[in-house]
Amino acid sequence: MLVIGHQLAIAERLRRRLMEEGHCVSTVADGLDGQARVLGGGVDLVILDRVPRCDGLAVLDVIHRADPGLPVMVISSYADVQDRVACLERGAIDAVLRPFSLEELVVRVRTHLRTFRKGRPTSMLRVGELELDRLTRKARRGGVAIRLSTREFDLLVHFMRHPGQTLSRARLRSAVWGEDCANRSNVIDVYLGYLRRKLGRPHPIETVRSQGYRLIDPRVKG
Repeated sequence: MLVIGHQLAIAERLRRRLMEEGHCVSTVADGLDGQARVLGGGVDLVILDRVPRCDGLAVLDVIHRADPGLPVMVISSYADVQDRVACLERGAIDAVLRPFSLEELVVRVRTHLRTFRKGRPTSMLRVGELELDRLTRKARRGGVAIRLSTREFDLLVHFMRHPGQTLSRARLRSAVWGEDCANRSNVIDVYLGYLRRKLGRPHPIETVRSQGYRLIDPRVKG
């Protein structure tokens, strides 16, 4: 679960209370970092508060392009009626009014997660011999387990969510690292080297000259 909001005291209260319920909760302070976390996978619900550096509607759009079924709850002030309506129209499943009851929010989260998990087909991704479970964060190739670091796993998730597509370095960097490595242009090459070695031969990730990288999809011929 992910809480996106720049009011750190509120985000921390939410995180602690939701963890008491047994949830695994991460918090980020702004919209761009939140987008990167969602694109990296492993998130089953988002709570979106007011965020700097990024318009809330823009965050919603990115999230739903990446994962249309992912539930997003929006925290909004009582006066922002148009804002709440716009968020609901853009795919948010709930708009929680501020000030809100923490216990009521927890109940809403529980209800939305139950609905989401019931309708969610699987946490598994499969492309050719590669299998990946986003919940347990385990990966296999040809039935053999592969030990991956957090960044390697998130990188592979992004490739497996877009098999056969050429992904630019900028897109991969934004999806997996967010703004953390804006000045480290070689970070993608370094981690792709690690990932390729662990995945073994033949390498399932190929370089597309001057464009980026692509996970080979065996279902696509030629």
